[in-house]
Amino acid sequence: MTNSRPASHELPEWGRLHNLATTAKQRNISDYFSTGQRTNSSLRFQAAGLCADLSRHHIDEEILETLLKLANKTALPSKIQQLINGDKLNFTEDRSALHTSLRGPSGPIDCQLVVQQCLKKIESIVDAVHSGQWLGFSGKPIRHVVNIGIGGSDLGPKMATLALTPYHTPVLNVYFVSNVDPSDIEQTLAKLDPETTLFTVASKTWTTLETLANADTAKAWLQHSALDADISNHFIAVSSRPDRCQQYGIKAENILPIWDWVGGRYSLWSAIGLPIALATSFEHFTELLNGGQQMDNHFATSPLKENIPVLMALLEIWYVNFWNAGSLAILPYDHNLRLLPEHLQQLIMESNGKHVSCEGTTLPYQTCPVIWGPQAPMASTPSINFYTRAPDSFPLILFCL
Repeated sequence: MTNSRPASHELPEWGRLHNLATTAKQRNISDYFSTGQRTNSSLRFQAAGLCADLSRHHIDEEILETLLKLANKTALPSKIQQLINGDKLNFTEDRSALHTSLRGPSGPIDCQLVVQQCLKKIESIVDAVHSGQWLGFSGKPIRHVVNIGIGGSDLGPKMATLALTPYHTPVLNVYFVSNVDPSDIEQTLAKLDPETTLFTVASKTWTTLETLANADTAKAWLQHSALDADISNHFIAVSSRPDRCQQYGIKAENILPIWDWVGGRYSLWSAIGLPIALATSFEHFTELLNGGQQMDNHFATSPLKENIPVLMALLEIWYVNFWNAGSLAILPYDHNLRLLPEHLQQLIMESNGKHVSCEGTTLPYQTCPVIWGPQAPMASTPSINFYTRAPDSFPLILFCL
C-alpha cells in the first residue's frame, strides 16, 4: 500500500512542536495559571459521564493548536470514520477492527445482527445460572464460575469484574485462571465444589495451549467426582471455532461466538465478557456496553478540539516524542480499579506500540510509552491527570484515574 501523504515527522507542525517543547520545558504548571492563560475550568471536558481535566498539562493554546493541525494533516478525522464504518484498517491481516459494533449499533448490518443474537444468548445463560435453573451433573445449581483464558480473554474481563465488585450478585462467585503453572488452577479448584462449578473457556481459535491445558485440568477434576455422569453442562466455550469446541466435548448450545474482527485486547465487550455478566447481571453488562457506545459516539462525532480520546492521544504524542517521556504511570485511586494498569498495558502497548508504518517502513519516532502501575493499591485521591518531570534517566507521564 502506498501513501502520498507526508509522514507525521515530515510535516512542518512536527518541527514546530520541537521548538515549542524547548520553551515549554522551562515553565512550571503554575506559570500557566499565574499569567492568566488558564483557570481551573480550562481544558476540562466531559463525555459519557466522565470528566477529563487536562488543565495540569504542559500545553498552551499554541501547542494545542499545533497538535490539532498535526492530527488534521495526518487525516485523523477520516481514519476515525473509517474505523466506525468498518473499513479494513488492519492492513497486515486485511480485516476490519469492529469492536465498536459490540457496544452498540455501528458498522455493517450483518455484524450488528450477530452481535444482537450473541447478546440474547448471553442473557439466557445469565438468567439460567442466576435463577438456579442451570444444573450440574448431580442436579445442584451452579454457585461458582471459573473463567479459563489468557491475554485478552483474561485481562479485560477480570479487570472489569473486579471494578464492578459493588454490583456483584450474592448467588455466584467468579474466579479467573490464566497461568499455565498448574498451581494456579489447582489452588482455585481446592476452594470449590465440582458439583456446583461452571467453567467458561475462552479461546478464539481453540488452539491456545495454556488455556487448553487448564481446561484439561478442569475436565479431569470434574470427571473424578462425576465418574460416568455427564459433565457437559459444566462448560461454556467462547470461540470462533465451534467445531473444535464440540470435538472437545462442549455442547453446541453452550458455545458462544467471537469473530475475527474482534481483537483480543478489545474482547471484554464480546462474549468474552460473559464472566462480567455472570458476576453482576445481564443488565449491568448492558449498561457497561451502553457506556462504551456513548464514548464511541463522542469519539466519532465530536470536533477534535473537544474530543477526549483524541486530546489524550495528542498529549501522549506530545510527551513521548517532544519531552522524551518513555513511561506512562496509571495510578487508580480506587482499590477495585487496581487491575486497570495491567489491562491497559495490553490494550495500549499492543495497539500503539508498533515500530513500523502501514507501509512497513521503520518509524523514526516513538509510537507509545511503556505502561505501568502501582504494585500496591493507591489511597483515595481526587481524580487528576497531569505530567511530571522525572530525572532525565526516567522521564514519566503520570495519570491518576
